[in-house]
Amino acid sequence: MVAFPAIMLTWFFVLLYWLHPTLPPELTPLSNWLWDYLLHNPHFDLPNTDLLVMRERRHMLDVKHALFDMRHVWWFSLGLWLSLLAAQYRPTTQWRLALRMTTYVGVAIVSIAGIMATVDFHASFNLLHYLFFTGRSWVFPAGSLIIQLFPLNYFEQFFMIWSGLAISTWVGLWWISRSDT
Repeated sequence: MVAFPAIMLTWFFVLLYWLHPTLPPELTPLSNWLWDYLLHNPHFDLPNTDLLVMRERRHMLDVKHALFDMRHVWWFSLGLWLSLLAAQYRPTTQWRLALRMTTYVGVAIVSIAGIMATVDFHASFNLLHYLFFTGRSWVFPAGSLIIQLFPLNYFEQFFMIWSGLAISTWVGLWWISRSDT
């Protein structure tokens, strides 16, 4: 089960650093600054900008805290999973069966999330925010700057690519589990 957060968070952080929303040129400097704040600035303080209203600034701080916590879970689970794989690796039937069962769980969870997101992405997005943030601190008016900087279609695209990469990884691990070597 430690493989699930290791793989899912690996792809999450790869995409987080690589995939950013396409924005009009006038929003690009602020967007770059916010991404730098979220991903590279080690300080946990409100983003120092007058362009965002206080509620938006607080949400960015909440996101920064969530990413910080997720990064710790990622490194721990990835290190533990790779250590367990290295310590237990023997191309035996039992090892391959354990890896195959892990892939079934991974594909099932990602598939369920994918079906939920396909049926109603907005509701799935809201559910995710309810799980990670208190109250409704993440709800903003449609025309707010934070919505312009992080539009819903960015999160839809992010999720589609993330789930595709995760399922590809699970299928690759399944394929490895079926090999006779």
